[in-house]
Amino acid sequence: MVNSHRGNDVCLVVARVEKALNKVPDVTHATVNLATERASITAGAAVAQNAIVDAVKRAGYEVASNPTTLDIKGMTCASCVSRVEKAILRLPGVSTAVVNLATETATATSTGVSDNAIIAAVTKAEYEAAQHVASSTKPAPSHFDADMLAVMASAVLTVPSSYQCSRRCSALTRCFRRRPTLET
Repeated sequence: MVNSHRGNDVCLVVARVEKALNKVPDVTHATVNLATERASITAGAAVAQNAIVDAVKRAGYEVASNPTTLDIKGMTCASCVSRVEKAILRLPGVSTAVVNLATETATATSTGVSDNAIIAAVTKAEYEAAQHVASSTKPAPSHFDADMLAVMASAVLTVPSSYQCSRRCSALTRCFRRRPTLET
């Protein structure tokens, strides 16, 4: 997609972008439809998508990008996050990839890369990926898992010892306050 950001004459915009695209090596024909903000390109298999995007940018226009958010399962640490980000960024046309371990999501910004291609890259990295489901539509958990139960139990058991420690520390502080100081 080609987004016009200037108020130029329509014919001038189309001609400028078409000329830039036709200069890319191995591009045999390029036409631009400003009404749909799309370019149709006939090219050899050797043409890199980045070369086409760069040509449009050199002409003074931007190529629209597509944000994709996925739910990722199977990550347990920062190393997993890094593996998923690298797998997504290896795809030609992906400009950014941000993975959040806490929310188990990945957000990628790409040009001309399908959601299925991103899902396939994550799956190849040995993680489960699916289209993101908004949190309001996710089903509520019907049971506590063992990890959550362990965290809750440790929190409950920690409170009394913290209380005793704070009582002991304030008692020690009072003792030090009453202690006479030596004056010479």
